[in-house]
Amino acid sequence: DYCVTFEVSPPPWENALCDCVVEQGAAMGFEPPGNRRGFTDRTGPTTQPSPPDTASISVVELSGDVLGDAADALDRLQAGLQGGDRLVISCAHLIRVDFSAAGSILNWVAMRQAEGCQVQFREVPRLVAAFFNVIGINEHARVVVRTG
Repeated sequence: DYCVTFEVSPPPWENALCDCVVEQGAAMGFEPPGNRRGFTDRTGPTTQPSPPDTASISVVELSGDVLGDAADALDRLQAGLQGGDRLVISCAHLIRVDFSAAGSILNWVAMRQAEGCQVQFREVPRLVAAFFNVIGINEHARVVVRTG
């Protein structure tokens, strides 16, 4: 519209200057938030997290469209926790999450973190992962995007 209105040609196409780095996770791809592989703090060298005890990890699925009141989806996630302290949420079949549902998920994840539970969202669609980052879910849970 701008080009037609002001009778100018668009600028020539230029390739983007960026790189994509895919991080390989630990056993089952689980690392708690704040303990990222390759992270160097001011106190010492790079540390590698130890692989988690896979017996205490619960795996549940978040799928389809999560819209509006996310109470049903959160009830399924809570039921999958089964008193454990680590929860992996597979988002392989997740299509989208709206703002209201994301707010509910953020509150739920923050409460789980306060209880000492480590939550990880795996195979999250890139757009949903970016949205989770904007909302702040990634500050309380590990968010791993889909590869491929």
